[in-house]
Amino acid sequence: MEDIPVIRRVASRKPVIEVKCITQRNDPIYRPTLEGLGPGHPNEDGTPIQVSSSANAWNVLEKTGVSGAIDVYALPPSAVATLVIKIKKIYLGRAEQAAMGVWGYT
Repeated sequence: MEDIPVIRRVASRKPVIEVKCITQRNDPIYRPTLEGLGPGHPNEDGTPIQVSSSANAWNVLEKTGVSGAIDVYALPPSAVATLVIKIKKIYLGRAEQAAMGVWGYT
């Protein structure tokens, strides 16, 4: 019996995809997205909304004068409603300033 548990995996064949060509369109075709699906359902635009919400919140922090942002993350289920903001704690009330900067920006 071993003192440290070890996970052993059985070798298996995995599918392989060979890419022979990558092309680009100057006039791209935009696909529609599935709107209005709730959390837990597959949705095409969940990740883009999450990324753009995080980027927009970061820009708002910079525009409102809240410096020292380390990271901004929009939670996947609610992409627009719930943000996690990591900032440098320079003085008391810094978190409230960041929250008010994002909530109050129009």
